[in-house]
Amino acid sequence: MDVDFGIEGGNPLASCESFVNCKCPQCGADAKRETDTMDTFVDSSWYFLRYCSPNESDAPFNKELVNYWMPVDTYIGGIEHATMHLIYFRFFTHVLNELGYLDFDEPAKNLFCQGMVCKTAYFCEECKWIPEEDVVGGKEKGDAIINGKCKTCGHDVRSEMTKISKSKLNIVDPDSMMDKFGADCVRLYMLSDNPPDHERIWSDERMQGSWRFLNRVWDAVIVNLEEIKNASTKIPSNLDEASKALRRKTHESIGKVTDAIEGGFRFNTAISSVMELLNMVRSPEKVCPEVLRESIESMLLLVAPIVPHFCEELYSLIGNSDSIFKAEWPTADANALKVDTIEMPVQVNGKVRCKLTVSPDTAKEELEKLALQNAKVKDDIGNREIKKVIVVPGRIVNIAVK
Repeated sequence: MDVDFGIEGGNPLASCESFVNCKCPQCGADAKRETDTMDTFVDSSWYFLRYCSPNESDAPFNKELVNYWMPVDTYIGGIEHATMHLIYFRFFTHVLNELGYLDFDEPAKNLFCQGMVCKTAYFCEECKWIPEEDVVGGKEKGDAIINGKCKTCGHDVRSEMTKISKSKLNIVDPDSMMDKFGADCVRLYMLSDNPPDHERIWSDERMQGSWRFLNRVWDAVIVNLEEIKNASTKIPSNLDEASKALRRKTHESIGKVTDAIEGGFRFNTAISSVMELLNMVRSPEKVCPEVLRESIESMLLLVAPIVPHFCEELYSLIGNSDSIFKAEWPTADANALKVDTIEMPVQVNGKVRCKLTVSPDTAKEELEKLALQNAKVKDDIGNREIKKVIVVPGRIVNIAVK
C-alpha cells in the first residue's frame, strides 16, 4: 500500500489514494474509506514511552532510555482518568514487559488521584444546559442562582452542583481570573481551599481570601524591607524571648510544610502553616533583624512552589541576586525548636485544675510531686483517697481520686 509516512501533520493513511477511494459495497457508488482507524486510547496507552526517547528514529522507543526513566515515581490524575486511561496504560506496559521490550511491568510506582472541582450548572428543559449569564431573575443563594428563568425561552431553570464540564457550560475561565487576580493568586486558591484528593466547590468569592493573604505577605516584606535587607544571615546567640519565639515558630513551620508536601501533597495544610507564621511576623513585638529576615525568607521559600512569580519578586527585593529556585529548601533547626519551659495541665478525675510551668526535661517523679503540692489541686482533692497518678512527661498529669 502506497502510504507516505513522511507527511507533516495529519493521518498518513489519508495519503494513500488506493485505500481512501473505493466503491460502496452496498450500491457500488464511489465512496471514501475512514482513515482514522485507531481509537485515541491506543496512542495514549504507550506515548509516555516515546517521551523518554523522542529522538529515536529506528524504533517506537529506545528500551535503554525507557528503562532509565521509567517507571515514574508518582502519577497524578483524576479518579475518572484512573478508571479509563490508566487501565490501558498498565495493560500495554504488562504486555510489552512480557514480550521483552520493557524491564518493568508497572508504569508508575504510585497513583495520586486529585478530587473533582465542582461548580453550579443550570438546566432548562427547552434549551438544555445553559451558561449562568443566561439565567435571569431568581435569587442568589451562596454561589448559585435559584428559581431563575432561561433568558432565551423563559422556561424555569434548575441548578445543580456538579463537576466542572464543558458540556454543562459551568467552566471557569482561567484567563479572566488571572487578569483580575494574577496567576499566582489563582494557584494559591486552588491549592489552599481543600485537601487535593477531596472534591471541592469553586467559589469566586473565596478567591478574595487568597488575594488578601498575598497582600499581607507583600506588606510584611515592604514594611520591614530596610531592616532585613541589611541584616546578617547569622543568628545571634543572645536572643530575647520575642526573637526566640518567632524563630521557634519559623522552624516549626518549616517542619510542618515539608511534612505536608512530602506526606501526600497536602498543600492546604502547608499554606495554613505559612499563614500562622505570617501572623507572628506581623506581630507588633520587636524582634532582632536577623531573626526577622530568616523568618521572612523562610516564608517565601516555603510558599514559592505555590506562588512562584510572587515569591521570586519579593526574594529579589530583600537583597538576593539569584533566583529563589536556586536556593536550598529550608531545614528545621532542632536547636531553634527547643523551649526552656512548658505548661503541663494537671487533671483531677479528668478535669483540669491547674497548669504547671516546668522544664521539658522534668522527671516523672518531680512532676507528680509538684502536682500534688499545688494548692488548687490539694483543695480539690481534699480528704478523698488518691487511687492513681498518671504522668505523661511533657503532656499531662492525671490524678484519679475516690
